[in-house]
Amino acid sequence: MRRARRIGAILLVAAVSLASVYATARQRERPQPKRPAALAQHPSPNRRHLIEVSERGTLRLDGRPVAGGGALVGTIVWRRDSHAFAYLARIGGGLQLVVVPDLAEAGQPLIWPLPPIGEGATQVFWISAQRVGVGPRPLFPRIVVSWTTALVQIPPFSVADNV
Repeated sequence: MRRARRIGAILLVAAVSLASVYATARQRERPQPKRPAALAQHPSPNRRHLIEVSERGTLRLDGRPVAGGGALVGTIVWRRDSHAFAYLARIGGGLQLVVVPDLAEAGQPLIWPLPPIGEGATQVFWISAQRVGVGPRPLFPRIVVSWTTALVQIPPFSVADNV
């Protein structure tokens, strides 16, 4: 009787094992949905945003394409507050600095063509909220770029003004 129980238990375990192997093999055969290949992913410091770099060098911020073009040189550098990022791109033979200063404004980039700055000067780093440096290593800039943003108030339109 004991021997029959052991054989029954062994057969049960073997049947469960074969069923799991068969199910795993069936899962491998199913075609997986295709996603665009991403060479690298750069999450923001607060992990709320994600930049993906595709095989063609295009950037997508949270699934939306980022304007700027060119081939990515070096890495993407996020500002500490995760509301902006900067990177170097190569277009033709020259470098350009691309800064997306505010993610809330639909990610419109600011683009500066850079003069030749020497070999290996491809580190981008944030100096302040509106200042980015480019140089051979962080805090040793050869080029510093800064910008200002201002709110423009448009007066309300009235028909009486145009009469």
